[in-house]
Amino acid sequence: MTTIDITCKLQQIDNTEHEICLSAFCFLFEDQLYLISVHHGLPIKSCYINNNTDNNVDIYIDCVWNEIIIFKTCDNIPNTLPFIKYQNKIPKYDDTLFIKKDDKEIRLTNARPEFLNLHGLASNPKLLYIKTDVFENSIIKSYSGAPVVTKTNKLVGILSKKGKLDNSAYFIPIYILIKTLIKKDNQTIFSIDYNHPIKKINSTIIKNGLIMHKIMNTPVELDTYYMIEGDCDNTIIVNTNSVNYININNYLYIDNNKELIFDKNKYKLTVRLYKLIVTLYPDLSKQIFSIIKLNFQNKIYVYINKNKLIKKKYYEISNNYINLKCSIDSDVNPISVSDINSISVSDINPISVSDINPISVSDINPISVSDINPISVSDINPISVSVVNPISDVISSI
Repeated sequence: MTTIDITCKLQQIDNTEHEICLSAFCFLFEDQLYLISVHHGLPIKSCYINNNTDNNVDIYIDCVWNEIIIFKTCDNIPNTLPFIKYQNKIPKYDDTLFIKKDDKEIRLTNARPEFLNLHGLASNPKLLYIKTDVFENSIIKSYSGAPVVTKTNKLVGILSKKGKLDNSAYFIPIYILIKTLIKKDNQTIFSIDYNHPIKKINSTIIKNGLIMHKIMNTPVELDTYYMIEGDCDNTIIVNTNSVNYININNYLYIDNNKELIFDKNKYKLTVRLYKLIVTLYPDLSKQIFSIIKLNFQNKIYVYINKNKLIKKKYYEISNNYINLKCSIDSDVNPISVSDINSISVSDINPISVSDINPISVSDINPISVSDINPISVSDINPISVSVVNPISDVISSI
């Protein structure tokens, strides 16, 4: 058997417990055995395997800069053959790949790189995925986290998303997993603060705003490169200057913290809360985030200063940046009216949590990632940033 069924309990914002079902696989790296899956940007509370709540697995890394989640292996994990060999180079277009799920193999073809905004938010940098065509329409819910391999059984990626308008699948390149295991800091989104034209990074020439990633053997966007390669105390050579990587978490319009943040009877609007609301209350989430977009689009600007990012606010928004007022009690409106510092949604009816079924990851509404470019710390011009993108029907989590 190549995969393990894993169930993850989500952090709660109401009185109902919700779970997602995923696939996971064992990976042996530098003599350490890990259990690998994805979190889809959802706030994970705890996980167990094979539908047995006594078979808990401890979270080792719940990554912020990508959607990989890594568990410590333990004695109660069933006998599963670990993957040892892997391929960092991005597969070629004409390579045949396979999704491994239990004893099944699902054929993938036409692999090509695609850059998607992290967690579907326009203000986040873009991360590299590999889009493929599925040979047969056989990907079902709970396949997220399954390994993607070559003909010779080398691990090349982790299955994450599927197309809703076409028979396609998206996976995370295995190099992203390797960097997650190597990095000291997986809770930070890194970039650089450099206000001059960038012609070269280290020894690699920049062409058309892209840098050839030598290990993956594919050109990537600069923000993608910084996010993948950045780490605490790391530097790179930009042109002829040594430049430190910086933490840009606080400069993004929605906090990418992995936890739900509850303070003074209100939830802070974080990525994990955003994804949770989209998952649990898809209809309500469309109303909420259309209001956010209506109120704040073209109202917030980011200016690049030589030393730091400066936020210029045309609306008073509480620190980091919007507070979403949300009741713990499911009998009360999940969103309540407040003043300038909160989102006014008084016209939305209360949601009865009892009417909502436990979620399936396949039901998650995707987010369009093509509308607005992410914030770049290398751009000295002011840029208008929409807080969130509208929901689309193009990509969904599996």
